[in-house]
Amino acid sequence: EADIDRYKKDLEAALSELEHLKEEGERTLEKQISLSGEVGALSKRTEELQELLNQEEQKSASAREKLNVAVRKGKSLVQQRDSLKQTIGEMSVEMEHLKSEINNREHT
Repeated sequence: EADIDRYKKDLEAALSELEHLKEEGERTLEKQISLSGEVGALSKRTEELQELLNQEEQKSASAREKLNVAVRKGKSLVQQRDSLKQTIGEMSVEMEHLKSEINNREHT
């Protein structure tokens, strides 16, 4: 009878331990499912952010190209301006020379 009581206590302890392990396993499974969902959400967010990054990189490349075009046009305009200034200067000198020549002819 003492053995039976001891076996019953051992069995109850084992069943209690089994129940405890079962509950712990269920909690672990729930936590794993929850974490799996979070990983999925984070993966989706990562993909969204990568797409946004790609779009922003494309916008940036486009803006850089437009800026490069504007800079080239600006440099071209500065060269044209300088050329026109030089031409105007040369024409002014030529005009002064011609005026001087006309004045000389009028006096002679």
